[in-house]
Amino acid sequence: MNRTPRDSRTGDAAAKRWRLADAAAAAQAQGRDGITALATSTGRPQATLRRWARVARQFPPGARRPGLTFSHHEVLVGLPDRLRLAERAERGQWSVALTKAEAMSRNTCSIPVPIGGLLRQGPEVLDTAIDYLKAVRRAGGHGEPVRARARELAALAQAIAEPGPAGRRSW
Repeated sequence: MNRTPRDSRTGDAAAKRWRLADAAAAAQAQGRDGITALATSTGRPQATLRRWARVARQFPPGARRPGLTFSHHEVLVGLPDRLRLAERAERGQWSVALTKAEAMSRNTCSIPVPIGGLLRQGPEVLDTAIDYLKAVRRAGGHGEPVRARARELAALAQAIAEPGPAGRRSW
């Protein structure tokens, strides 16, 4: 069955996005010229079309959840359990923000980041963490992986906030 989800807030706009995403996936399969031609004919940036093509490939028509928007599907791209999470998001009527928070709680990075790189990013990184934790709290929390990370973050924040002996950081 070929189901094209419809976004209740935008009607046919969501179905059009899925059609364009499917066209982008087909164009990408033709090589670089295919996506370039599609970008020219639609006026959409190639980067957007490549991103949408990835969503279409990861959620073929039979796997798309009609109760979710394209954006819901997009935030789940790359997750091994994306189909199960999409089903849960649809059943629970999750917002895109909540779906993204759940996806982020499962998405782990195995590439270490040097501490100097983090310090150069500045406190904006903390703003992102705070926003994420607020979204999780509003959603009622999401499983032990999120709780474990929140506890670790709280312990590190406490260590940074309170200097150790002789004014030195205890971390």
